[in-house]
Amino acid sequence: SDKVADRETQNEWMLEALDTVLLTDDVFDLGLRSVIDPKWNEKLARFAVEARQTLRDRLDELNLPQLVEPFDFDTYNGEATIAENLLFGSVIGGDDAARRIVSSAYFRSVIIENGLSEQLFDAGRKIIATMVELFGEDQQSNSLMPELPFMEGREMPDLSRLSKEVEGKRLDQTSEEIRRILFLTAFAYVESRYRFGILNDDIRAKIVKARHAFYENLPLELQSLIARFSHDEYQSSATLLDNIVFGKISRTFADSHERIKSQLVILAKEHGAYLDVLEAGLGFDLGPGGKRLTMLQRQKLNVARAVIRHADYCILNQPLPGLNPRLQAQLLQNVISFLRKNTEGCTIVWVLSNPALCSYFERVVVFDNGDVIANGSYDEIVDEDSVVKELIVR
Repeated sequence: SDKVADRETQNEWMLEALDTVLLTDDVFDLGLRSVIDPKWNEKLARFAVEARQTLRDRLDELNLPQLVEPFDFDTYNGEATIAENLLFGSVIGGDDAARRIVSSAYFRSVIIENGLSEQLFDAGRKIIATMVELFGEDQQSNSLMPELPFMEGREMPDLSRLSKEVEGKRLDQTSEEIRRILFLTAFAYVESRYRFGILNDDIRAKIVKARHAFYENLPLELQSLIARFSHDEYQSSATLLDNIVFGKISRTFADSHERIKSQLVILAKEHGAYLDVLEAGLGFDLGPGGKRLTMLQRQKLNVARAVIRHADYCILNQPLPGLNPRLQAQLLQNVISFLRKNTEGCTIVWVLSNPALCSYFERVVVFDNGDVIANGSYDEIVDEDSVVKELIVR
C-alpha cells in the first residue's frame, strides 16, 4: 500500500507541475491516445463504454453530430482506413498480425470473390506513384512524410523502383512480395486524410460487401487477430479515444478534435475518470528524445522537470522563446507561485527572452556584450537608465 501511496503522491506532484507549465491539456490528450489494457484498468475501460452514448447525445444536443462518423457494420466509414473498413475492427498484434491476415488463403478468397483484388492492387500502385510524384528526391526533408503510416520503414528510392516495376502490370504479373506491399499500402489509406482520389463509390460498396462475407465463416485462427468493433465492448487494441467515440473524428472541420476533447474533459470529470486519463497520459511513450512531442511541448516539459525538483536554486535560461508574450507572462507567474508554495525560499534565476517580464523579479541584472549595464530592483534600473528603460518597458 505504501508503494501505491508513493505513486499517487508522485503523480500529484507531476500533475501540479504540468498545470504550472500549461501542459495538463496536452497530457489529457496523450491519455486519450493511449492504449489501455482493460484487465489492468477496469475503471477507464468502463468509463469509455459508458461515455459512448453520452457523448453522442451531447453532440446531438449541440447540433454537432457530424464531428464523429460512427462505426456501422453496413456503411463505409470515410474517416477510417481501408483495412479498418474491411475488417470492421482493429488488428491485434501489429504488423505481424496484419501480414498473417493479408497472407491467409481465406482473406484472399474473400477479396477475389468480391472483385477487390485488382482494385486494391491498383489503389496501392496509385498511392505509391503519387508519393513518388509528390516528394521525389526531397522526401527525407518533407514534414508530411512521418504522417503517412504506409511509408514507415521504407525509403523513397525503393518506392521509385517499385513504382516503375509495377507500372502497366496486372496483379498476376507481379511477385508475392510486391503484391503484399501494395495491398498493405492500400489498406492504410484514408481518402479524407490524404485526398489522392483513390476511392470511389464502387470500391466502397465492394468493401462493405466483402466485410459481410469476411465474417460469415471467419476461421478461428484469424478471429484471435482481430478486435471487432462492438458498441457494448471495450477494444483493448484501440486507443481510449477511439473506444469512447466508437467511430472516427471527422477531418471536415479543422477544430473537430479540440471540440471532442473539450466534451471528453467534461465527461471524464462527471464520471470521476479525469485523473485516471491524466495518469494514462503520464505513462504515454513519447519515443526517443520525446520526438512525439512538439518543440513547444518539449520546452514546457523541461521547465516542469526543473521546478518539480524542489531545489534551493532554479535556473532557467530562456526556456520558452517560442511562446507568445501573454502565455510567457502567465507561465512565469505560475512557476514563481509554484516554487513559493512548494519550496523553502527557492532562489529563481531566469534569463528572459522577453525583457518586459523583469518586473516580476526582486533583482534585475542587464548585460550588454558580457558587461553588466544595470543591476538593481526593477524600479531602480528603470529610473536610473533611459536605455534600459526603453529596453524593458517597450
